[in-house]
Amino acid sequence: MNSKPFVALACVLALCACRDQAPAPTAAAHTLPTAPSRTELAGIVVRSGTDISPVYLQMPDALVPLQGGAASPMTSVIGAEVQVRGTWDGNAALIVESFTVTAVNGLPAIDGILEAMTDCYALRLVDGSVHRLTAAPAELQAHVGARVWVTESADATEVAFGVIQVAQ
Repeated sequence: MNSKPFVALACVLALCACRDQAPAPTAAAHTLPTAPSRTELAGIVVRSGTDISPVYLQMPDALVPLQGGAASPMTSVIGAEVQVRGTWDGNAALIVESFTVTAVNGLPAIDGILEAMTDCYALRLVDGSVHRLTAAPAELQAHVGARVWVTESADATEVAFGVIQVAQ
């Protein structure tokens, strides 16, 4: 009897047991994660081209379908790096509860609601804190009340942005 397959299986099981989170499903295996069902993943948002799941999270070792109402705004951040929080469904997809844009075009990004302050424009972050913008272009100022991502140059004089959700 050849023991090589059993040794390989034992190694895979040992690696899975040592992880802090449930393993993300892979496109090839379509395995369902084990407890805990709530998880946080990081990756790049990619378009899938299907109506069932219009966006996926591309991670180094997996491509995870993103579903649910909170996944809808993610179609506006294709190519961005994000942190996604959600729960696994019964079909190896992540039901998105929330997400935060963390980088765009390789630059760190700030994700929040654009507010007009008395002396500047600022982003109200999920945790309630405020990030003041030194140089908010007029195109950005037109989106007060919208959820946006912003990247700034090292000296904060150049700003790039994108609208995640329009003002309610």
